Amino acid sequence: MTMLALVQMNSTQLVDRNFDTALLCVDQAIKNHAGLIVLPEHFLYIGPDKSVVFDLNAPQINILREIARKSKTCICAGSFLERNPEGGKPFNTSVFIDADGQITGIYRKIHLFDVEIHDSIECHESKYTAAGNKASLVKTPFATIGMTICYDLRFPELYRLLALRGCDLILVPSNFALQTGKDHWQVLLRARAIENGVYIAAANQFGTKYDGNSSYGRSAVIDPWGITVAQAEDTQPAVVLCEINSKRTSEVRSRIPSLKHIKLFQDHADGQY
Repeated sequence: MTMLALVQMNSTQLVDRNFDTALLCVDQAIKNHAGLIVLPEHFLYIGPDKSVVFDLNAPQINILREIARKSKTCICAGSFLERNPEGGKPFNTSVFIDADGQITGIYRKIHLFDVEIHDSIECHESKYTAAGNKASLVKTPFATIGMTICYDLRFPELYRLLALRGCDLILVPSNFALQTGKDHWQVLLRARAIENGVYIAAANQFGTKYDGNSSYGRSAVIDPWGITVAQAEDTQPAVVLCEINSKRTSEVRSRIPSLKHIKLFQDHADGQY
């Protein structure tokens, strides 16, 4: 059994204040014996200035690495805009820090949030962000962990790939909007858990942002059977604590071995079957 902690916060344009909030939540999680702490998407900055970017060796990431090393706790540093090493648009990047303080996982968001909900630039992610093209997972003593970010949740192929590669737990640091979250958040989280027989751990933003739009909150842990085993409220910061057990994944997959029943098939566009 491992204690999992999800950090729910309302990030703003003030990097230092956001990071201080994250550190307070991380400290609270460590005091509650968390073995893995997950921060939300864009935990360091949410605002109109898309030139606010960070490197993998940014001071904030190095501080989290030192905290992980001293506390022997794994930390998923949510996501942040990462300066593109090759120039061009930054990536939306999630970093996994192991209990020795080493970066063992780097995931650059594959599916960018380009939708027509409202006019905010936050709904046109590809205008300021480059897409990644590689799935990422990390192996820890307590679970094999897949890495995804927010809008990825709508693309089941990525989750199926991670499950087939042996993941027991898939992380979803998010800034999921209120407008879509009220109808889709729980449904999508539970679907990804059920169809793959995995834990889904989603640390979400909450609150009104700089552009007047709101994030949904309700950070949640879904077990491999699709049961919501922990969930935050939508209106306040939170550290959501929940014990996870990789044996639960094995148990569910033995009862419903759908990953073993996958079949490829041909789609006849001419309508003949």
